[in-house]
Amino acid sequence: MPRIAEILACGLDVYGIGIETALDRFETGNADKWTEQQWDAISAFQKSLLENHGIFKNESPLDILCMFTRAGWNLDDMTDQILGWPDDELIHFFWVNGLADDYGISGEGALWPKGVSMRAFLKAESFLSRLEAVVMDNEYRSDIQLKASKVYEAAKAF
Repeated sequence: MPRIAEILACGLDVYGIGIETALDRFETGNADKWTEQQWDAISAFQKSLLENHGIFKNESPLDILCMFTRAGWNLDDMTDQILGWPDDELIHFFWVNGLADDYGISGEGALWPKGVSMRAFLKAESFLSRLEAVVMDNEYRSDIQLKASKVYEAAKAF
């Protein structure tokens, strides 16, 4: 586990097939498998890696969420973590997930655990109203407002 964590902290793909499966073999997100001290370290690592998602040059933020969900972390807990970020970080997180091109938001598919999807989060009123507020608030730079608008439109279409 320490070597895999080190590879991930460098922003690299562990197995060369996509980051989504990097933590599968350990049930890393299952707190019952670890001592309290180990879990504190693993939990802090998860939060830090999610907050510093930009280190992964070839992986989308939703691929990172998929990796943690497959490893046993609760998606609702992670989305609460994301909603706690400042508006510009929240918008950037979804913007870099393919909204700059024609792919749109994925957030579900073959690699996601059965029955788990980002759809509910992306359709949630709390998320959409926050994006809408940024678009309408002239206190934000125009590039942030444009990104918020594009994320909003993609989330509504998801």
